[in-house]
Amino acid sequence: MEGTFPFASPATLRSPASTDHHNRPARLAYPEPEMEGERQLYFLTVEADLGGFRALGPPKGFGDTSIGHFIGVECVWCQERSVKDVCLFVMPSGTTACTSTWTPRDLPRHCYPKCRSDAHIIKKCKSCGKLGSVEVIPFPAGEANTIALLCIGYKPTAYHPGQGWVVTTPGGDQVAVNWFTNNGGTKDFKGQNIISMEGISVKNVKFQLSKVQA
Repeated sequence: MEGTFPFASPATLRSPASTDHHNRPARLAYPEPEMEGERQLYFLTVEADLGGFRALGPPKGFGDTSIGHFIGVECVWCQERSVKDVCLFVMPSGTTACTSTWTPRDLPRHCYPKCRSDAHIIKKCKSCGKLGSVEVIPFPAGEANTIALLCIGYKPTAYHPGQGWVVTTPGGDQVAVNWFTNNGGTKDFKGQNIISMEGISVKNVKFQLSKVQA
């Protein structure tokens, strides 16, 4: 049925005192949380005036699974901007994205309220109550400065890199980057969206967002 779905806490969906004939907890008569929407793919590309440096990014490149990515999101249904950015990590190569494994309606049953993958999160919009999904997926080889975001019900609106980024010198050495912004937080994709680095002669760092067909 189209429209707003009721959402029950996952803790109330099963009762430990009630089991089926396989001795598994039986489902109660409450609806599972459901999610609407289509998958949408976004590419986040980093551009910068590198000066004499060779590269800017996580130490092992943009497929580095140890570096967090802070992403601001907005509900596509009510345009409510999430107050807190989500922090996600790129999934290891060879793994399958949650949003590619299950349909949007089935996805919450496996990944809500907490997904086992650090690359994926499902959030409930505090304004309209609908569920949305954001997942960081590996980008095809050869793109050294891009990460990919697979979204359902949310769209990315801002980005801030996590701790651990480096610049690579012409000799191959890596120098840690200390980020700072005018307000100490995330820069929107609108306007200048420029982030500079303290003590490093890399300037005009921009995070460009592009929407592509999923």
